[in-house]
Amino acid sequence: MPNALLMSFLVPVIVRNEERNILKPMRWGLVPSWTDDKAIWQRLINARAETLRERPSYKRLVSTQRCLIPGDGFYEWKRQRNQEVAMWICRR
Repeated sequence: MPNALLMSFLVPVIVRNEERNILKPMRWGLVPSWTDDKAIWQRLINARAETLRERPSYKRLVSTQRCLIPGDGFYEWKRQRNQEVAMWICRR
């Protein structure tokens, strides 16, 4: 699915609201507080757990602005013959 199309969808997200969790629709992506460039959300759609605490865009948010996104799998990208191929990773 192209990134621009993905960004137009609202996805169900579980967030903490005072003393309980709630399900809330949210748009996928991140616009960091330190930028005036609202188009940056198109580049900040995915974060790797391995580098989450190192990246300037995410490191301050990881301890305070968290949510749970229900899903049954994810895509990993693999390079094959100078082309990126999407691989769907899920439980059988």
